[in-house]
Amino acid sequence: MNHSVFWIATVVFFFTLQPGTAQETEHKPRSGPDRSDIAGTRGGEDKERMVRNSRQSREQERPEEKEQRIRHLFEAAEHLEMAGLGDESRRFREMAHRMMGELHQHRENRQLEQIHRELRGLQEAVKALREQNEMLRKHLENRKPE
Repeated sequence: MNHSVFWIATVVFFFTLQPGTAQETEHKPRSGPDRSDIAGTRGGEDKERMVRNSRQSREQERPEEKEQRIRHLFEAAEHLEMAGLGDESRRFREMAHRMMGELHQHRENRQLEQIHRELRGLQEAVKALREQNEMLRKHLENRKPE
């Protein structure tokens, strides 16, 4: 059982080091009891803010960082599976597959943007050639026959 506790602690530690967690948000430790925590209202708000910040930071990650995060999720899923936590393992795998889809979509969008930039450049070049062609045609028409 100590082996599975180790892997669970490792997974939890991994996610506490990721960008956008409470360590990087406005969340500051409070001293003394807070009545809103006792009522259960504040904890939910903090959790929602942490999740929202985490999503925003993941959206701003470079593709290499996303690939590394995906690898870590798959590794964590394997460790959870070995620890006998199949449901958690499945949830991590689903998260990794969803992130792979997002990464693939992001790459496709970048490729399409590049194609559109190249197409606009070609359209501008064709327009410039047409203008030059029209100038030459007018110049030849105005030229006196010899």
